[in-house]
Amino acid sequence: MTSEIKISQLVLPEQKDLARDVAELVYTEVSRMEFKPNMFGKFLKYIRGDIVIVAQDSNDLLVAAGIATPPETPRSKDAYIADLATVQSHRDRGVGRMVVGELERVAESMGAEMTTVLPLPASIGFYSRLGYEKYGEGMMAKRLSWLPRQPNL
Repeated sequence: MTSEIKISQLVLPEQKDLARDVAELVYTEVSRMEFKPNMFGKFLKYIRGDIVIVAQDSNDLLVAAGIATPPETPRSKDAYIADLATVQSHRDRGVGRMVVGELERVAESMGAEMTTVLPLPASIGFYSRLGYEKYGEGMMAKRLSWLPRQPNL
């Protein structure tokens, strides 16, 4: 059922309306808070510099979104998945898996060798099925690249 889903990276400021939809989805599904218009500015600051992947249905409605921090320094090769949210009607259809896969792909293209996540207890099985393993206290991680990256010559 995922054939009608398109996955893309959010581009700001061009897609500010879509970013507002992402903010509302993340606040309501992850934070379990009612989204209020005054929260949008804080959300834009929160995602500044992050990788934001969106999944939209054939009507361009947002059905899932994921946010990850890219690797920040040459010494830190980890990307951190901060948020993943899927609307109720599209759960258990592979959409979250598609979003995480694209987060991983983009993070790796930015130099990440591993992605980490601090999953909610209900999400541990989901991340395990995607190849994530226990990593430290409460965290899970997945190696994206088994070979160290060579510096550009």
